[in-house]
Amino acid sequence: MTATHILGYPRIGEKRELKFALEKYWRGELDQNGLKEVAATIRKENWARQQQDGLDFVTAGDFAWYDHVLGTSLLLGHVPKRHNKGFPDLDTLFRIGRGQSQSNCGCAGEAASDMTKWFNTNYHYIVPEFSSDDQFKVSWTQLFDEINEAQQQGHKVKPVLLGPLSYLYLGKEVEEGFDRLSLLPRLLTAYQVIFAKFEKLGIEWVQVDEPILALELDKVWLDSFKLAYQVIRSDVKVLLATYFDSVVDSLDKITELDVDGLHIDIAAAPAQLDSVVERLPSDWVLSTGIINGRNVWRANLHSALQTLKPIKEQLGERLWVASSCSLLHSPVNVEHETKLPERH
Repeated sequence: MTATHILGYPRIGEKRELKFALEKYWRGELDQNGLKEVAATIRKENWARQQQDGLDFVTAGDFAWYDHVLGTSLLLGHVPKRHNKGFPDLDTLFRIGRGQSQSNCGCAGEAASDMTKWFNTNYHYIVPEFSSDDQFKVSWTQLFDEINEAQQQGHKVKPVLLGPLSYLYLGKEVEEGFDRLSLLPRLLTAYQVIFAKFEKLGIEWVQVDEPILALELDKVWLDSFKLAYQVIRSDVKVLLATYFDSVVDSLDKITELDVDGLHIDIAAAPAQLDSVVERLPSDWVLSTGIINGRNVWRANLHSALQTLKPIKEQLGERLWVASSCSLLHSPVNVEHETKLPERH
């Protein structure tokens, strides 16, 4: 059998329920329990849909209150100093994303962190801020709570986690003369804690997203991957996920990593497929992102079958089929879009 999965599902809800609930919460018209109930319902429906559609895993950790990079910052206990007021909670997350004016808190205004585009998409994320005295402590339980939530609903769960190198790379230094890559050893200690928690939850596979591997990285960044994945190695199998472009230029470094599989985006960069198959370690799975996660059009399944058939003959059960990237970038359901023109 060929395993099937997706890299992430839209968290806004079919009728944009999360958007409207968040706006009510920020206006003071909905309490936190009510907000969390809306989110839990969305996640339950998302997981049920994935199971009904026959996927081998449901993806947990793809839900975010604001964006998934900011969620990773809270997971790591990495909060800008101006917003650090004790144990982080949901309002801490919103302060980082939205800022807080003097009139709201009776104190000096607290600026929101910068926001920028997520690679070449229209999605935006909150930029992590790094300084030399930063510490990382796993103190935000949302990811583990959601894994447990999905398991309690009877699902086989594959968590998704932004990788340590991509998290550092996508941030910025807020001190002059400081290199954020120097924080990697401290950061990896936190990732070890995360993986230990995955083990306790009985997780078999975790999807670790390292989309920067499709960029032209300086040698010092590229060389850091080998050490990082040796340090965080555990009994949980790692699917290293890349997307949005080809990883052929980084493939020599990727195949040295202590992981169990590689995901590539062949919707965006189909030419990389043959090179990756040829150089794939013999004990790795290859997850092929052949269903375009950013396209509103139906996939040409006949064409996809013709592409993957010879790969299946080579890899057998080591071939997985997936979306090219998270489905976050696609509409959830066009049936609710009332302003679309009528079909002719």
